[in-house]
Amino acid sequence: MTTKILSCLVLVLAISWPTPALTDDPRIEIHFIDVGQGDSTLVICPNGKTILVDAGSSSGRSFELVRDYLIQQLDKHSRRVDTLIITHPDIDHYNLLADVLEDIPIGKIFMTGKKKDFMQSFRPWLTKYQAITKVVASTYFDNKDHPNPSINCGQARVHILAASIKPTSTVKNTWSIVLKISYDKFDVILTGDATKDTESVILERFPQEWLESEVLKMGHHGSRVTSTGQPWSDAVKPKIAIASAGEKNQYGHPSKEVIDRLAVYTKDDSAAHSMISATGKKPHYQWHEVDNFTEAIYSTAASGNIVITSDGGQDPEIAEVPYPEQ
Repeated sequence: MTTKILSCLVLVLAISWPTPALTDDPRIEIHFIDVGQGDSTLVICPNGKTILVDAGSSSGRSFELVRDYLIQQLDKHSRRVDTLIITHPDIDHYNLLADVLEDIPIGKIFMTGKKKDFMQSFRPWLTKYQAITKVVASTYFDNKDHPNPSINCGQARVHILAASIKPTSTVKNTWSIVLKISYDKFDVILTGDATKDTESVILERFPQEWLESEVLKMGHHGSRVTSTGQPWSDAVKPKIAIASAGEKNQYGHPSKEVIDRLAVYTKDDSAAHSMISATGKKPHYQWHEVDNFTEAIYSTAASGNIVITSDGGQDPEIAEVPYPEQ
């Protein structure tokens, strides 16, 4: 075979061979991003697809820090957010989105509320993505045997448990989209600012044993007044609990009462880490700081970015990833 013919064969093979697709990694990653007093969670699915749940802050967190962290994670696969969830129209859940996601492609958006429920300066951004946006109604939820057909997370299954509960209420927290993500034996529930009313609706819709999860993001940053009630805690029975909150914030988040309630179920042999929680009433909170806390309960206020990684088993890895010093 001549060199010329051999070269042609190599060229044909190079052209016709399919480009490798994203392959299933045996792990799922949940990144609870430190946005100060606010919320942002990035899910990197076993197939490399990504789900971003919120990006907002009421404590002046630099969007550059959040964007840099997000891009660092996205670039491990492709710089793209396949599914964006805007849980509800509270500023500390969406006001960083336009800057953080500038020039980053978005596949689809799920949200609650109407444009008028968001601050005026954010409405043009919503209009820009109107064609790929679904507003989730109060009657919608995914049956436990039928994961959401529109959210591709590879071998992991995604369920919307509730959204837009009490849609006429002025308390937007109740509107929060609540997600359950399941990967083999590993389950995580992401709550936004879901209230006890939202929790009650979910408890009516689903069997309690199905709601049991390895990881729970506390509703409303760990508020004792609005969220993470006793019936909800008893149903979910989390081994790991996360609060997204700013350090010694004006709302007393997370509450020590909620921490103590969840500690009945969380693992008590976690690697020692810092934890901060509050007792008392606004504005006279007493802050409780523990440097060698071994309960598997974390707050972004004390730990920075928190990353939970699982291969589908019930014993996920936990890492604290603080931002570089500025």
